[in-house]
This record gives sequence, structure tokens and C-alpha cells, in this order.
Amino acid sequence: MAFDRLARKGQNALRRCILLSAAVLRLLSLGSAYCAQDRVRVVAGSPNNQMRVVNTYPEYWVDGKPFFPYSGTFFYYRLPRDRWVDELLALKALGLNALDVVVLWNWHEPQEGQIDFDGHSNPRRDLRYVLQLAHSLGFKITLRPGPYNTSEWRNGGYPDWLLRRPEYQMSEQAILEGRFPRWSALQYEHSDQAAAEWLKNQTHLNHTRRYFQEVLGVAAPFFADRGGPILSLQMDDDQAIDPQNYSGPNFWKYMDTLRKFAQAATDDRPIIYFIDAEQMRLNAEADDALPEPFWNQGQDHRGIYRDGYSTPAVARKNKFFLELLKTQPLFIPAHIEFNTIWYLNGDDSFSRFSEPSNYLMATPG
Repeated sequence: MAFDRLARKGQNALRRCILLSAAVLRLLSLGSAYCAQDRVRVVAGSPNNQMRVVNTYPEYWVDGKPFFPYSGTFFYYRLPRDRWVDELLALKALGLNALDVVVLWNWHEPQEGQIDFDGHSNPRRDLRYVLQLAHSLGFKITLRPGPYNTSEWRNGGYPDWLLRRPEYQMSEQAILEGRFPRWSALQYEHSDQAAAEWLKNQTHLNHTRRYFQEVLGVAAPFFADRGGPILSLQMDDDQAIDPQNYSGPNFWKYMDTLRKFAQAATDDRPIIYFIDAEQMRLNAEADDALPEPFWNQGQDHRGIYRDGYSTPAVARKNKFFLELLKTQPLFIPAHIEFNTIWYLNGDDSFSRFSEPSNYLMATPG
């Protein structure tokens, strides 16, 4: 009898120990694994770079754990190559874990057929080193190859040798002044019409396809599914801007054409593709025009307001953004371009004040 009681006591103690160990392990695993009862749907990406919906809420997981991309744009071509390390370390010291890397076509192919992604003609063209360096410092990357990249850069990133082709309908003066291509300028008010013109321009499509083969060929070893830092690709720039604009079937067809070029150039790797629409009337994922959705990582730029404060008009815009999030339930809310103050005027010698509450105002919900 005494032996039985002792045995039962030992079994109970062991059972309590096992339960306690399981509880501890459960606590340790929170944030790195799901509960068995969680309903998980994989939406896009690769196993180590996935947009998921857990129960009903979108989550972004990178390298096996939830990831909040806190990113800054790295304009490598505007800096001497020997300053890249110091600048990236400064960004890392600010807490950034990701980089927004804009690749400018006319910077890397200044003459037709003379392509430089390794810095042999200019050290600041060494895109391969940018990607290697970012990876070695632990940054993740969003790559924005264009073909159009506003970035306040000459001709929106298009090579002038290409814009001189008659199909682009640009005068020599417009090219020398660094103006955007005709249809890139049109897209801000008439995106569907602009897309229709691009789709009719076979020269544009042929050269863009070749350019994507070149730039994404350099980037291929750095994609996330290969253990690299590149998580996503943005197609073109400043598309579907303005709530009064119309992004119809031609727009979606052009975006899908660019994506197909990129997919062919990357052997159809599982990459997250998105556009950077702002205040579009119908958010990207909600559109039924394509069998595969486009995601929207939008943009929000403040104006310059008296005493650094935002205005009721900005509040209304933020409300509009919040409503848009409801049309994209399978993708995390995100901005690829965000600030609480606009560019400086030419006579400003220092940054203007921006009231910290503007940040909270711009992140509703």
C-alpha cells in the first residue's frame, strides 16, 4: 500500500513536471510558431518569405518568424562607392532592417548595349556589390527595377538613346531637359490610356524585356528563396495614382506584362510583386482582371503645412487609406514611400519641423 501511494505520488509529480515543461516550451514558442488550431493560408512568396493569413489576419513571415519591414531607400548611385558601408551602417544604427533599392536603367546602360552592373565603367554602378553588401550587413531588400523610376532622376530613368526612337514621340529638347517619357507623364491622370500606349509600343516592350533579363539576372542569386535578401519586386513606379484616375483593363494588362517579363527573367521564382499606388479607387488585390493578384504597397507623402501640422484634408486622405486596407485583406498594410513632410524648398538650408503627431495621424488603425 505504501509502495503504491509512493508510486502514484511519483507519477503525479512526473505528470506535473511534463505539463510545466510543455507550458514553458509553449511560452518560448510564442511568436515563432502557430497554435495547432490556427488556420494558416499561404498567399504569396516562398517558405522563408511568405505573406500568410493566420485565421483572418495577414502576417508577413521572413526566415521563419514574423517580420516587420522597417525600410529606407538607399540611393547608391548618388554616393561614392567607398561611402556605401558607412551609410548603410548609419541606416542600421537607426534601426532599419530593410532597404528600398531603386535601379535606374539609364544609369546602368548609358549607351545601348553598354551595360554595367559590376562597376567597370563607374564604381557607383556596382549593383552586384550593393546587393552583396546589404546581405552581409543583414538587410532585406525591396528591388524596384522600373522600367520607369521617378526618383527625381533624369528622364525618369529611361535611357536617352531609347527615348530618341520615334516610337517615344519625344523632342530632343524634352530629352535634354530630362523630362519623363510622354506616357509616364500621362499616367498620373490617365493611367489606362498611358498603359494602352505602352502596350502598342513594341520597341518599348522589347527593350524592357531585355533590360529585365539583364538586371534581374544580376539579382537572381540574391532572391529570398535562394537564401538572399531580396523579398519583393515593384513593377514600374507611381502607377494608379490619385482617386480620380482610372486604372482599367489596359492598366492591369500592362502591369501583368511587366510582371511576366520579370517572371521569365527569374525563372518564375516565388517573388512577391506589388505596385506603389496612392489613393487608387480600387485596390490592387481586389481587382478581378488578372488570375494572379497584384499587391499594393502604397505611398503617403505629407505636404508642408504651417507650424509643421497636418490639416483636415490630410485627415480625410488618411481615412481614405484606411478604407482601402479593407479591400486588400490578404496582404499586410504597408507603404513603400512614406514621410510626414514634403521636399524642402530651394531656399531652405535645413529640414522643416514636422509635428510628431503627424506620424500617428498617418498610421490610422
